[in-house]
Amino acid sequence: MICALASGVQAQGKSKIIFDEDTAGLGGTGTRSLLVLLQAPNVDLLGVTGDARRDEEAAHSPRVLELVGRTDITVVPGVAFPLFRTKEWTLEREKHYGSVRYLGARSQRPNNHRPFEVPTLREGNPTINATNEDSAQFLVRTVKAHPHQVTLYARGPLRNIALAISLDPQIAEITNGIVIKGTSIPPRTDSPEFATDPRDEVNVWFDPEATHIVLRAHWPSVQITTTGVSLETQFTQEMVDQLLKFSRRWRNTLPSMLIRDAARCGMNWPQHHGSIQA
Repeated sequence: MICALASGVQAQGKSKIIFDEDTAGLGGTGTRSLLVLLQAPNVDLLGVTGDARRDEEAAHSPRVLELVGRTDITVVPGVAFPLFRTKEWTLEREKHYGSVRYLGARSQRPNNHRPFEVPTLREGNPTINATNEDSAQFLVRTVKAHPHQVTLYARGPLRNIALAISLDPQIAEITNGIVIKGTSIPPRTDSPEFATDPRDEVNVWFDPEATHIVLRAHWPSVQITTTGVSLETQFTQEMVDQLLKFSRRWRNTLPSMLIRDAARCGMNWPQHHGSIQA
């Protein structure tokens, strides 16, 4: 399954977009969304602001951009933890309401590395780095440089944008609007993630204070794509064929997760295109 962005912006020329994401490496939904934006002929991607596992994402995103030859795009580290929810608060809540399935940067890693430790990336470590600028400051500065032209696409918890609004409460008004991947209206799925609560959706509940700040701001346009939209958006054979038209270097880095998704949908993906190389 692959995320699809439909910003609804049909202005003349290219749509200026800042991508606020939670890239977790090749094959993740954040990376796939980034690739969609990079290929879109009508998109001018002004920057990528990270989220969730901040330091890892500040390595994954530049590496993806290296692999596709787009090192001109700025990557800015995001906020590592929720605005107010501490680890101690979360552990106390678990005593009363049960375990929390996602802790962001505090979540258990496969190799038990710590929140700010960046392991060796499967796709190879980047040779370029994210900037040292604060994500909120980057958002404010970039939007002000292009008043009424920038659309924010947020596909993770909303704390980077919430902090930008806290820095400059008028910043939302001079964007072109915001597109949010979040919320859930009983999606049609057998995933255990929604078995007990069909309205459970991590981007909103993980940092509700940030969500509150963002949704109360004065945006010219607010569009929200629910989890159901993502689940209904299928990875097609046409998408596979387009990916296989990439340069040989990029084809050799196509992740196994994409191959598995194609296979589940009964699509043809030549096996020699599936290796991961640094």
